[in-house]
Amino acid sequence: MEYLLGWVMLDRKPPKERLKYKEQLKKALRVIHDHDLVHGDVRGPNILVSEDDDINFIDFDECGKEGLKRYPREWDHTERPEDAKEGDFMKKEHDDWMLERIFE
Repeated sequence: MEYLLGWVMLDRKPPKERLKYKEQLKKALRVIHDHDLVHGDVRGPNILVSEDDDINFIDFDECGKEGLKRYPREWDHTERPEDAKEGDFMKKEHDDWMLERIFE
């Protein structure tokens, strides 16, 4: 991944500071979901925040159509919903669940 001047991964921000991005991230994720797409890997390292507080989702390698795309057979086993294991269909609700975990 290239280095982007002035951007930092969300998980590098202190937990209390992350909260100010929550609504903006929900709206951005809704745009993805409105196209019946699932990001599939919503985690702090896959969200960039600029010095101006803009946000961007990155790492769309697992992105796909809800109900058609499955989680890969070999992937990192970070915290996921119960029905989001290897080979399971990706769901928008999984993205939502993972987004909420960022702010716990």
